[in-house]
Amino acid sequence: MKTIVCVTPRGVETLTINPTLLAAMMGSGTGFGEVWKAREIEKRTTLVPRWSLAFATAWANGVNDGGLTEAEALDLIGQKDRPIDTTATIVVEDTSLPTFIRTGVPAAEWYFRDAAEWTSAGCVCNMPKARLIHMTHIRTARDKALAALDVPFMRAVETGNLLEQQRIGGEKQVLRDIPQNFSLAGFTTPETLKAAWPDQLPPREPL
Repeated sequence: MKTIVCVTPRGVETLTINPTLLAAMMGSGTGFGEVWKAREIEKRTTLVPRWSLAFATAWANGVNDGGLTEAEALDLIGQKDRPIDTTATIVVEDTSLPTFIRTGVPAAEWYFRDAAEWTSAGCVCNMPKARLIHMTHIRTARDKALAALDVPFMRAVETGNLLEQQRIGGEKQVLRDIPQNFSLAGFTTPETLKAAWPDQLPPREPL
């Protein structure tokens, strides 16, 4: 299955292609009619300022009349749906993309989606970005674990239990120090990075 990759200053996004629409544009079209084409052109040029009259017309004709090559149809779909700050669009086979950016996979596999970038080697994972993403998840879990210790710590304060205060205070400090002590620098692939988790934290919740 073909996927359109959009390269933006923020990274990489993919466009899901409607196979029915693509088939119509490459075949005899949808046959919505001339009235629909006129409305579509007016709507697109009015509501989407970046759409020129020429492109709106080409889109309406392609959808209604068909007769396009696959490349022509994908080009129109890419121009229509791409983010406004797209700097390039590339059509690839979905299976050539890393799992974390691929369509049709469970959402949990998109863990590093915001770290995707396009290079001369294709779509890859920007590991510095991926480490920031993963550390954010670790910090979230750390903060939750810290919050869970607040009530028992206050009970120890109220009862004057100094030993318990010291014990819980020590646990809290260990949790606070996780971002400084748990280095992610040695993990060089998305798979090994995603699997890394501090022993001081509870098992991670399902993604």
